[in-house]
Amino acid sequence: MLNAILWSVIGGVAGTFCGALIAVLTGDKDKYGDFMPCVMGLASGFIIVVLFSDMIPEAIENSGLPAVAGVAALGCASVWGASALLSRSRKHKHATVSGDACAECRRAGLIFALALTLHNLPEGMAMGSIAGSDNAAMLALSVAWHNIPEGMALTVLLCKGGFGKVKSVLLTVGVGAVTVLGAVIGYFISEISPMFSGVCTALSAGALLYILFGDMLADAYRESKGKNVSIFIVFGVLLGFLIAGVH
Repeated sequence: MLNAILWSVIGGVAGTFCGALIAVLTGDKDKYGDFMPCVMGLASGFIIVVLFSDMIPEAIENSGLPAVAGVAALGCASVWGASALLSRSRKHKHATVSGDACAECRRAGLIFALALTLHNLPEGMAMGSIAGSDNAAMLALSVAWHNIPEGMALTVLLCKGGFGKVKSVLLTVGVGAVTVLGAVIGYFISEISPMFSGVCTALSAGALLYILFGDMLADAYRESKGKNVSIFIVFGVLLGFLIAGVH
């Protein structure tokens, strides 16, 4: 239980807080150029290792391949559906705002905060379900790195929306703290039985798969101006397997 909370605090709260702090101190996340996409690429490589060397094999061992495939697809579809609804809502909000940039940033920031909340919950469940695993620390670090640019982006939007620096940072950290709730849920569900543990892990893995391929990698390639991000993804995978092999 303590491990689940610890890893989720490192992954969800610390990473988001660092991003918020950077945004407040610098006021401009664009000056980092390709640095943040490369960080996200490295984190993506780590998550690929955790998913395919730990979470998915463990889920199959506990619950069987057919159940894992179905539940993982459900987890992926759930996050995709929530993201699609939020994206449509955000486009509608932007279309109806007339000339008030502050109000537009406020609405966009709140919708983005809701989207990150829905992403952080399954990420926390993933950390809680493998809290006792050797790869739990690597997953927490990957999520933390992933949350740095997201924390920066959310804080910038909230500040531009008129929330003020302190309130923007607190709201951003609050969104990251949802990861802790997800970790507690994932931990207790996984403790019910091995079969249920496998189902919980598969659900978290499916959600994490969508976040990885539909969010992290997509954002990394979109924000990067070159192919440096690909190198960092490969390096993350190789380094991740090396760390997993040492354990």
